[in-house]
Amino acid sequence: MTVEEYNKTRHKTPYVFSLNSGKQFLFYFGCEHTRDSQNEQFSRIESFWSDFLNKTNKQNCLVFIESVPLPKITEGQEEIIKEYGERGFMVWLAEKEKIPLHHPEIPIGEEAEMLAKSFPEKLVIYFYFIRSVQSWIKGNALDDFEAVLERAANACRQRISWEDVSCSVEDMKKIHGEIFGESLSLKNRKNIDRAPVPIYHDSVINEIARKSSYIRNVRVLEEIEKFWGEGKNLFILYGASHAVMQERAVRSIIGNSV
Repeated sequence: MTVEEYNKTRHKTPYVFSLNSGKQFLFYFGCEHTRDSQNEQFSRIESFWSDFLNKTNKQNCLVFIESVPLPKITEGQEEIIKEYGERGFMVWLAEKEKIPLHHPEIPIGEEAEMLAKSFPEKLVIYFYFIRSVQSWIKGNALDDFEAVLERAANACRQRISWEDVSCSVEDMKKIHGEIFGESLSLKNRKNIDRAPVPIYHDSVINEIARKSSYIRNVRVLEEIEKFWGEGKNLFILYGASHAVMQERAVRSIIGNSV
């Protein structure tokens, strides 16, 4: 499903479905991205996970987690959710059961190179920067917004190594001003929230987000097909929009494998 097709759909979040071919199972939990440990979604993830474990007897299982690998999880449940949201919670659940994890996407540095074939490098950098900022401020108490900006800039520098393109906070603020005609601050939060989201059409950054979404969805589907073909039972935790856009292809993969 394309982003344009997705824009015409209406769905609940979380968006959840499960499929099987005989005794092989695929469970897909399309989540809301949140760091609110009181959100009922976390009990739903745990219930869905328990059903998956019961159906598969914990045999030959693999968990797909969105985005980049996380550092080793050592905190308790609430601390993990506050720091890493639903991704951290899923890692915590899987590690308790000793179920292996898989991050199916290509590294951000490689994806950035692909995006830079269609968009200026400085805008690609800004896209990853503002996506990180948006993710972090969603559901978190913000005592120091400048620290959030520096955290996002550091993440970009670690994952994308373009010598001629700066990822300083000051440069990101400048690009933000050029695009939106306003300062990068919580007083102007609307554009922070919408900029990295592919369904909007506010600026070129949404175009980059749509291209990134397409690249990511294709790669995830390739990995689903690969591991399903190897006989794995798959538990997938991704954002709800990815679940909706991928579902038709996932059903085709499962159907074609019978």
